[in-house]
Amino acid sequence: MSSHHDDDLPRSGKGKRPSRNLGNTRAGKRKAGLDSIGEHDDEPIVESYDSSEPELMPESYQSSEPQSLAEASGSSIHSTKPPSSDSEPGSDDKDSDWNPAESSESPPASWPSISSVKQFQLDNEENRSPQPLTPQAFRYQVAGYARDILSYGVIRSHAITLMIDDAKLIFVYYDHSLIVESEVLDLQDPEQKLLFVKMIKQMHALSPEALGIIPNLQALFMYDPKQLKRPGLYLDPAAKEGTIPSNKVLVGSLYTVDYNTSTRQGKRTIRLGKVLFCSNGINGRGTKVFRVTCSCKDGDCDWRGEDGECDWNGLKLVMKISCPVKGRVPEHETIQRCIDMAVDEHAWVLKHLPIVLGWFIADGSAIQDRLKIRFGDGYEERTICGSIQEELCPIMDLKKPVEFAQVMYDVLQCHEWVYTHPRVLHRDVSQANIMFRRDGKKIFGVLNDYDLATLVDERHAPTSGHRTGTKPYMAHEQQRTGWTGPLHYRHDLESLFYVILLLVYHYDGFGVKAEKLEFVKWFTEGDDFIYKEKYIFLHQYSWTAAPQPFFTTFRHWLQTIRDSLFDGFSEEAVALRKARAGGQISFDLETLGDNFSYKTMVMVMRNFDEKALVTRNPKWQVA
Repeated sequence: MSSHHDDDLPRSGKGKRPSRNLGNTRAGKRKAGLDSIGEHDDEPIVESYDSSEPELMPESYQSSEPQSLAEASGSSIHSTKPPSSDSEPGSDDKDSDWNPAESSESPPASWPSISSVKQFQLDNEENRSPQPLTPQAFRYQVAGYARDILSYGVIRSHAITLMIDDAKLIFVYYDHSLIVESEVLDLQDPEQKLLFVKMIKQMHALSPEALGIIPNLQALFMYDPKQLKRPGLYLDPAAKEGTIPSNKVLVGSLYTVDYNTSTRQGKRTIRLGKVLFCSNGINGRGTKVFRVTCSCKDGDCDWRGEDGECDWNGLKLVMKISCPVKGRVPEHETIQRCIDMAVDEHAWVLKHLPIVLGWFIADGSAIQDRLKIRFGDGYEERTICGSIQEELCPIMDLKKPVEFAQVMYDVLQCHEWVYTHPRVLHRDVSQANIMFRRDGKKIFGVLNDYDLATLVDERHAPTSGHRTGTKPYMAHEQQRTGWTGPLHYRHDLESLFYVILLLVYHYDGFGVKAEKLEFVKWFTEGDDFIYKEKYIFLHQYSWTAAPQPFFTTFRHWLQTIRDSLFDGFSEEAVALRKARAGGQISFDLETLGDNFSYKTMVMVMRNFDEKALVTRNPKWQVA
């Protein structure tokens, strides 16, 4: 968490209203810079944390989001009349995220609100916050409301808000790719006042889909006005004074999709349950994960298995839904590519891959066509992609340090296999994407979430023009201003190291937050700041590992892996100096001169606390 006291920050809806500056926003052709309000995956962020630990929330909350508005959105914000702010938060798909599993439906009051003027920072060297009572601060505040609308409650493709200051106002459209502002309307002008009334009336007549609600969603509040009259139904008591929509609003709702499996296609209606995960940002995929069941009752199901019963009977399933950039390879195809190769001596890896039962893909909102015509290459169209998967367990459900060690070692082996055989580079290794499944008394680590994965032979700059990954866990090189690649598998290994480092430094037990959060600014600051902090951390020869007492047995892993990175970057610096001097040198950038590779990581992680862990891959087993 940032150094200021978040309890002093107003929540959405409670910020101070800027004084009459709206009129000034019409002048100049400047891009809106809401960088801190978005996600950060290439098209990202995301990362999930228990709501009881706001300090570790990646990307959006914390200054991962409150960093610079441009990073928050992941791309520069466009507008019909370019606003005077800088850019939007997040990066195309880094999802900063809130994990409501095992927690209340609304973020705790201590969480920083992106709508708080105090918390936003401009995307510059000083990371200065915008001055209160200015158009820029006003935009940050309203963007916070839009972020809440897009991140929580109903699943939406876009949202429309108003910025009002006395008699002047602006309509603002937000979707997962850009922000558009209207001209300033002056209600003291009779003609403009009439136009405003007509616009409001027209919006009132729009369909739920035109207002941004995803098609084919059957939620009670949409069809039964009485539901809206029940106070407190959708907001927990602690959230009633704020504006964060409650995710309980969709529990019990039905959602009909064009469902696909490997053997069948057809309509299927899904009943939504508890929200387990939701990304927290404007720009990006906007990922949400729900527990789900089939809508069938009393065994009367159109999707029967060989036993004549619903094919989901007895299964714990989740629906993952997001809005990736149009043209990106869907996650289920990447996972299937891996599964198809996991045969014979490779079958062991199936225990470490997610299980996808089915999937669906739908076009985004119709308004995207018009936005594409208006903004051309500056606008990225998105689709609605979803999949039904086996529910996995988060890391915080583990009990012993040795279990965490085995899960991380499993994920390392899985990552190496996926990279070597299906030739897939994951690109978003983070705490949220490392999970596990139980098989009896055994635990198997699972490398989850292949939304940002790319084929090794096609690795290039992110498709959406933004950094890819979850900010606190990203390889530091990727956070350097101007970095364009190339991608190396060691970047994912560096992320794996940060997952271990941050957990054993910030927790003194699973779910037990430590008093001192040494690396908290990796969650709260912008990319430039984090890059410099990580650079210093990796190049400090005197660094000594000091995890929390509960995780003291990780000291050897931390020290050895960090020193491998130190040696690798030191040798790289020497090689670069020689190259600049005109010498012919040979240095493997993929492995930092063989200092940081799969082999070096396996040699460290195959043993924990002087005992051998289970090596799954026959390739690494010692005779």
